[in-house]
Amino acid sequence: MKMPFTRTILAKIKSNPIYIVIIGAFFIRLPLLFVANPLVFPDSRVYHKLALNIVAGFGFGGPIKPYLYRPPLYSGFLALVYTAFGPHTVAAIILQAVLSAVTCYFVYLIALTLWDRRVALVAAVFWTLGPDIIIFSNLILTETLYMFLAAVTLWLLVRFRDNWWGIVSAGALLGLLSLTRGAVLAFVPLVIVWMLFARRTSYRKVLAFVAIFLAVLSPWLIRNYRVTGEFQLIDCNSGINIYLGNHYKGKGEYYPLPKSESPFVGKQLKRWERNKIAYGFAVRNAYEHPIGTLKVIGLKAAYVIFPSGEKLYLKKGIAPPRLLWILLSALFFEMIAVGVAVYLAKKGKSGSADVLWLYIGSIVTVMIIVFFAERFRMTTYPAAIPIATAGLFYLFEKGETRRKIIALVILVLSQIAA
Repeated sequence: MKMPFTRTILAKIKSNPIYIVIIGAFFIRLPLLFVANPLVFPDSRVYHKLALNIVAGFGFGGPIKPYLYRPPLYSGFLALVYTAFGPHTVAAIILQAVLSAVTCYFVYLIALTLWDRRVALVAAVFWTLGPDIIIFSNLILTETLYMFLAAVTLWLLVRFRDNWWGIVSAGALLGLLSLTRGAVLAFVPLVIVWMLFARRTSYRKVLAFVAIFLAVLSPWLIRNYRVTGEFQLIDCNSGINIYLGNHYKGKGEYYPLPKSESPFVGKQLKRWERNKIAYGFAVRNAYEHPIGTLKVIGLKAAYVIFPSGEKLYLKKGIAPPRLLWILLSALFFEMIAVGVAVYLAKKGKSGSADVLWLYIGSIVTVMIIVFFAERFRMTTYPAAIPIATAGLFYLFEKGETRRKIIALVILVLSQIAA
């Protein structure tokens, strides 16, 4: 005999298909747990080691020196998991599968707030089946935690127009988001301007938003100042990344500079000192090689728009069969590109997605300034997928011939690029 509580839960699931989608999203992500090596990337091993050091009581770094090259939140997240379940990645991957499935719900809520239930449900399914999203939920990397926090933050911003709780919560989550990936700091001033001039939010509430955001960041900023004796933001790698990402010999991605060409060879410099010097080398690189630098910037802009057939995680054997996964991933990204293009052509028939565009624009701008990586582009998906889904709905409306032609052209060009 079924208990009343069980009947209530089953009735709720049947009445709203989103719950079935969320459960499906979780179970779709689990099989790779037995296939993928979660520590296959060098970055993964760094986060894992940092988490082990935190658990061992050495703090964020190690017994010899503190660490400044990575933001702290993801390693802290891993440290909590390792403390609770032991220093093994299995529990962390299962929890990331849960986070990715819950992110599906917030993508649904964003689309539901801006459009309607049909768009919201399809957006949730879209998120559930995203090949790259599934893969990265099984890797010890920041993307899954970051996209969860980004989806919740964006939902709060679109849902609560003039609500103290919503505004303060968005400020706190944006602070946590910045401690996961420093690139999102470019989004913060845009949000403040948007709140003041588009939303007409009161100055008191905007100040509260900024205050809680800074309060979340301040412990880490104080720690960095105590370590370096200088003001440092989230990490000490932006200058180095800008230099290597725009190197005239590179292709717009992270350029592994040979040691023989490194400007730091033979110099005993601390990480933050190297970072400051790297800004100067980035400027010199652009001044001495303007054509090569412009070529690299153009390549990065093209990478943002078109899918790539080369995926590092496939080279490392995480997701066989290789060709099938490339095609699925390219198709998934092409659908996003088509949907976003159609929505732009529609010029906002329903819903106000301004803050989603600001988020996407800030992430894309950072990628073009620094360097391109497919996993960085993927961090736009909590905003891009709801917009793309709405665009695809517009595409299949009667009489939308012009937008259908635009979509087909983008699809063909994407296939050629891939």
